[in-house]
Amino acid sequence: MTRLLQSGMLIHMRLHNKIHKKVSRVFLAWLPLGFVITMMCGLVFLVNKFQMRAEMNESLKPVVEEIVHALERGVSIEALGVNVPVNMVTTHSTYFVLYGLDRRPLAGNVLLYGQTPVPSRGVFEYAKKHGSNVVTWQPARGVRQAVTLVYHESAGVSPVYVLVGHPLRDIEHRSCTLFYLIEFAWAMTMLGSLGAMALVSA
Repeated sequence: MTRLLQSGMLIHMRLHNKIHKKVSRVFLAWLPLGFVITMMCGLVFLVNKFQMRAEMNESLKPVVEEIVHALERGVSIEALGVNVPVNMVTTHSTYFVLYGLDRRPLAGNVLLYGQTPVPSRGVFEYAKKHGSNVVTWQPARGVRQAVTLVYHESAGVSPVYVLVGHPLRDIEHRSCTLFYLIEFAWAMTMLGSLGAMALVSA
């Protein structure tokens, strides 16, 4: 009886070691493929996220150019303002603000908690030095904006800063959805490739 038990345990240990070695061999052979799959999925996500933000920045340029052309045609700063500004916290629309050299708002169509928000001094200084500044602006918690700030001066017009912005809420929602889709595709691809590797090695 004792010999029978010992034989059974020995067979079990040998079988366990054999399976363990095979699993380890398959996993090590699959590991480079799993790394490549992970890198590719991450790259797809980053490229698409960058593309969405680039498209957002590009969509702001025509609005900036339209305001600058209006100023050059002699349209007064006051005339560019609107009677009913949008709420930066809830809006899904593009908005604008004109600032003087002292960073004080001159006109615009957006408010944040009843006041016109003002970016930090460094944002204005960079725009004045380089002509424009494209940044992600968070004037309040949970209020993230894609903004383009342009420094404009021309003959007969006082120098002004033209800010055009758009909420990042929609882009961030799309990025989150894209992340979950890619995460699901990554998990399915990882499992499928590992299973295929195991079948080939069988």
